[in-house]
Amino acid sequence: MDREQELQQFRAVAALSPGGALDAARHAAAAGHPQAARVLLAEVGGLLDTAEAGRVLAEPPQVAPSPALSRVLAALPRPPERPGEREAWVRGQAARLLRRDPPAGTVPAAGPAQPTSPVCAALTLEDDGARWTLAVEWALERARAAGQGRVTLAVPGWGAWLGARERLAARYGPLVGGLGSPVAVITLEDAVGLLSAAWRWTLPDLATLLGGPVLLDGLRGLPGSQPAVVAGLLADSARVFGVSALLLSAWPLDWSGWPELPLGAPVPEVPGHTGPDFAPPEAMDLASLAARMAREPGDALAVLPSRGSAARLAALVPGSVLWSSSLCPVHLGERGRELRARRAAGERLRVVATMLPPAQLGPFGTVWHGEAPLPHLAEAWRLCSGTFRRLALTDVARPTAWHGALALSRDLLAQWPPAEALAAFRRLGEGAGAAQAGGPAPSPGSDLDRLRAGQDYASLAAALRLRPATSRPVLIPYDDEARALAEQTRRSGHLPTAALRYAAWLTPTEAETALRRGQASSLGWALLWEAPYNPEYGLAGALVRETRHAQEV
Repeated sequence: MDREQELQQFRAVAALSPGGALDAARHAAAAGHPQAARVLLAEVGGLLDTAEAGRVLAEPPQVAPSPALSRVLAALPRPPERPGEREAWVRGQAARLLRRDPPAGTVPAAGPAQPTSPVCAALTLEDDGARWTLAVEWALERARAAGQGRVTLAVPGWGAWLGARERLAARYGPLVGGLGSPVAVITLEDAVGLLSAAWRWTLPDLATLLGGPVLLDGLRGLPGSQPAVVAGLLADSARVFGVSALLLSAWPLDWSGWPELPLGAPVPEVPGHTGPDFAPPEAMDLASLAARMAREPGDALAVLPSRGSAARLAALVPGSVLWSSSLCPVHLGERGRELRARRAAGERLRVVATMLPPAQLGPFGTVWHGEAPLPHLAEAWRLCSGTFRRLALTDVARPTAWHGALALSRDLLAQWPPAEALAAFRRLGEGAGAAQAGGPAPSPGSDLDRLRAGQDYASLAAALRLRPATSRPVLIPYDDEARALAEQTRRSGHLPTAALRYAAWLTPTEAETALRRGQASSLGWALLWEAPYNPEYGLAGALVRETRHAQEV
């Protein structure tokens, strides 16, 4: 029985159960199919943790099974034997069961579909654009050969999302879009949420994701044991549902189960760019940094660890451009096009950022970067064609989650040049979990691994949410599409993935303040912005004004 035939069996059980979805799940459990019962139980609300699912399924069905239902129950499919694949099978089949209307857009076929075995591999290229282009070309060939409808590329952050969308749209035109498009570009955060989906409002999008090859870029930048667990989720889902998967990276991964895929040599995006000179680290406050940026003769980029610090610095640097999650991604896209036009006109750029602008914008002569773990520094120094300056900012707090990685980075940078320090950081950071990602069994000891092994779907989804308690999305009514998505969110009670293109972010404290002041209304976890949205600084407009006012008095 193939996966499509299995799905038809689940639908038959649901159709023949007069007591509804809950009774269908309990019939399957009573018939000795506990994993199939969990697939059917997803129709009630989602995938529960094992203990809670056991309690729900232990109750007898309300209506005895008819002979027709008994025959279908006897033929229900069995899950894969391997634990990781079994866990992925339940989630994926639940997703397929819940998806009512598959996306219409498909990759144009090159001929009859051919049986192909899914491939799980890694692709290492330093240049972002070359890496994305080669990976998508490879994935489209795999999708066409297998008769699959789409390819999905997930990239780390909205800056990379904008760059990837523009680069691929120049090559593939209207095929490029959001999830469900023939060539879909989403953020890594969204992909992690889908691969660990547990609730009925997110599971259907997982079925869309698994409609063709999946490409994850920047996985190694996730915290703790998340890279290994997410790679395992992807590998198991790919094997179970017959799709190929690539892990993309600027540096070799060398992970078990993900052999390197030799697709070609890197293509330099900036001719003649050989890397930066590294200045000794300096300590200064934001006002001193602003003065230095103002005197810089060439283009300059400052990367800071928080939206508040970036807004304060932008207020102190006349003519600077703020690039942070205080602006919604659609706004950032417009800002990126504006920056390219200004650079083409020969204007000097001053960019203050909390996340990196697209590489397509080109390099900056000087890059200042607040203290951060080495992988963060390495991503930024790739955008520097002149001098890279590390800063210990005396009036800016560093994220507490960085404590261990930051201490290790300082020690290594005190001993070796940056490139060698980065290589040492990666060697030391390769724990057992990362080394075993995608291997024959989950690595022991990780809480995330235990949640996967125990099929605690709801808890795993919560644990892998990249912004669980540190940020809340604020939907900006930026245009008609954003307003329609806000209304959809209000009616359905959940935030669709597409709406995040119009979302800026606030801390929980900022969100509560905005609600109390009437600047926003609640959509559940998300907020809807009701106050004026600053065309230059987004949600940071008020802080920019306050900082400038304080300088004037």
